[in-house]
Amino acid sequence: MTPQAIYIGLDLRSSVSQQVVVNADGSLVSSRGFPTSENNLRDAFAEFGADARVHMEAGERAAWAHSVIRPR
Repeated sequence: MTPQAIYIGLDLRSSVSQQVVVNADGSLVSSRGFPTSENNLRDAFAEFGADARVHMEAGERAAWAHSVIRPR
């Protein structure tokens, strides 16, 4: 069975970030907020595999977030 692609929207804020996950047909998989930190960002992406597509605004934290979640 081939893994299904998922799409992750990430809104990074200075104190609390929001993550929304939908599957390929647009159905909501999960939605959660978490305190913005490197460890919490890693934890938020720990369960997702290579078929995850991440979408976030090009803000001041985008490069930092990319460097944290890219290895995942």
